[in-house]
Amino acid sequence: SLGLGFGGMVTFASYNDRQHFFVRDAWLVPLINSATSVLSGLVVFSVLGHLAHERGEAVEDVAAQGPGLAFVVYPEALALFPGANFFAIMFFLMLLCLGVDSAFALAETSLTCVSDFGLFPWLQMGPRAALYCLLCFFAGLLFVTRGGLLWLDLFDTYATAFALFVAAALECIGATWIYGSDRLARDIVGMAPSFAGPLSALLVHLKYVVPAILIIVLGFAFYDKTTLDFPQWAIGVGWTLSFVPILPIVAVLARHFASRCQRMTPPTSAPEIALGQLKDISQSGRAVQVT
Repeated sequence: SLGLGFGGMVTFASYNDRQHFFVRDAWLVPLINSATSVLSGLVVFSVLGHLAHERGEAVEDVAAQGPGLAFVVYPEALALFPGANFFAIMFFLMLLCLGVDSAFALAETSLTCVSDFGLFPWLQMGPRAALYCLLCFFAGLLFVTRGGLLWLDLFDTYATAFALFVAAALECIGATWIYGSDRLARDIVGMAPSFAGPLSALLVHLKYVVPAILIIVLGFAFYDKTTLDFPQWAIGVGWTLSFVPILPIVAVLARHFASRCQRMTPPTSAPEIALGQLKDISQSGRAVQVT
């Protein structure tokens, strides 16, 4: 639920000052998130237990996954409360706040990536954000059609199943293998001089343990998706959704390696240009240093 693979944490952290003590945030944010998840679990399953008791059924027979829990089972349980209208309004306001909060983080991440890569420089940040929200609105209309729940299940099953694992693994590989674990350690010590944790153990986990676990989980996810009961055309759409989020990563890597190859290529025409400039300078009698 931290959404590490979505890039929101990295995006928000990029706005911090260089001397910001990020170690405190690295402890507080997961603890607060985990405590919130535990509290939500206690509330949800206590309500489901009460509903199962009223129906005379087992909890696993009452509980539902996906939108059925939020829009069918839970409102039915709230209707049994004293002051049900008040709790129903508060519940759906909570869902609205959660949705807006998630959309804000995802939008900020996407817009920051667009800005950092210099895409659409002629478009200001305000109109760019408005255009992004408008495109997301029209894309979301698919989920309110008659088959919207089926499309939601398809997107939820395939869209992030592989891309998140690949993105998270590449983040660890890029930080520790490409950028370098030694440079990362120097940055950590430079930004948090009072950091007294086991830095070597942290780097070993980021360099070896975490990518290995993510690759193993990715393999299990790949095997799990091959046994789903979807129509053949839906499975094709699902696999397409799985690999589309990886395309920007491939594009960025291709752009990076192309720029490196261009810098490594010797300028064959540079000596001729320099000799021509020197000839013009000697004829005009001006003195200039040519590099």
